[in-house]
Amino acid sequence: MPGWGNPSDVKLRNSELFGGEVMLVVDSKGFAAIIPYPAGDSSKWFQIIPGNLHAAELLPNGNIALAASTAGWVRIYTSSQSPISNTYAEFRLPGAHGVLWDPQREVLWALGDYDLVALRISGPPEKPTIEKVLQSSLPSGGGHDLSPVCGDSDRLWVTTNSGVYQYVKSTDTWIDQFPDGSLATLPA
Repeated sequence: MPGWGNPSDVKLRNSELFGGEVMLVVDSKGFAAIIPYPAGDSSKWFQIIPGNLHAAELLPNGNIALAASTAGWVRIYTSSQSPISNTYAEFRLPGAHGVLWDPQREVLWALGDYDLVALRISGPPEKPTIEKVLQSSLPSGGGHDLSPVCGDSDRLWVTTNSGVYQYVKSTDTWIDQFPDGSLATLPA
């Protein structure tokens, strides 16, 4: 299959626009898709996109956010408009590795080599715009994974090449002391 061979992210999301549960799938070789779950028998949106894709997130309006590390960008593709739409808005982020929608703050968090940023996605679904509303320098370089902290909507899990951290949104602070934190960051 074109663009397939090094899968890098899969997420399950619920979408009224796409008729229920969907899988967001990206591959470092360029495959990006929104696929019905559990059927997996078609695609709601599909593109082959160069740039070393690392992460995907579905926005409330049905558009898809993608992060590409080698290309150094976060893009919002207008997947809500057609199954093959290739229109996008772009935000430059060196080493882009992670994207995560925050429904409480209504921002897209994006993780790069050196920074975590909060992006406001505006405009109509067919013509999205991106505005940076917050930027926080990582405690160590090489941002890699970005996830919510289950049970605490004020925190995010962030990994880098050398550490595991929690980011506290309300105070714009980084912590590396949390229950069993010593087990998460071991010496190399």
